Amino acid sequence: MNKRIKKKKAKQAILREQERLAQELAQLSPEELEDLVRAIRKGLKNIVRALASFFDDLATFFKSFDEP
Repeated sequence: MNKRIKKKKAKQAILREQERLAQELAQLSPEELEDLVRAIRKGLKNIVRALASFFDDLATFFKSFDEP
């Protein structure tokens, strides 16, 4: 198979997966969608908190070099 055909097949597979996910999403009730959004929001919030903590600790670490 040449590169062009491989790209086309990969693109078709992605489109099929997107269509499948869109159908599953359409079948969810509003309550299930709210729960899903809430779970995603909570996960992102935890990631942001972890990154903030990491960078805060990193800043503290580098500030310790400035002190005599």
